[in-house]
Amino acid sequence: MVGIVSAGWPGHEVPSGPNLDRGGIGRARSGSGGLNHVLSSMIDRLFDADVAAAIGVTQSTIRQHLRRGSMPKPDGFEGRRRWWRRSTIER
Repeated sequence: MVGIVSAGWPGHEVPSGPNLDRGGIGRARSGSGGLNHVLSSMIDRLFDADVAAAIGVTQSTIRQHLRRGSMPKPDGFEGRRRWWRRSTIER
C-alpha cells in the first residue's frame, strides 16, 4: 500500500488514493444487488404513516394492532422507524 505517513502516530499510514484493486467501485449494477435493487427496495418500504394512510387509520391504531399481535411484524427497521414491504401489508 502506498500512502502518506501521518503525523498522528508512528507507523500510521493514510492511503494516497482509491484502491483500484477492488474493481467495480462506483459502477451502478443491474440485477440483484446494485443501485437498481437499492432504489426498488426503498420504494417498496412502507413506514407507519404510509401503512396508516393506505388502510385509512391513524398511526396510533397501527401501534395498537402491533401490540395486540393482529398485524404482521415489521420487515425491518431504519434507525428506530419500523417498515414493512408492500407485499407484507397486502396479505
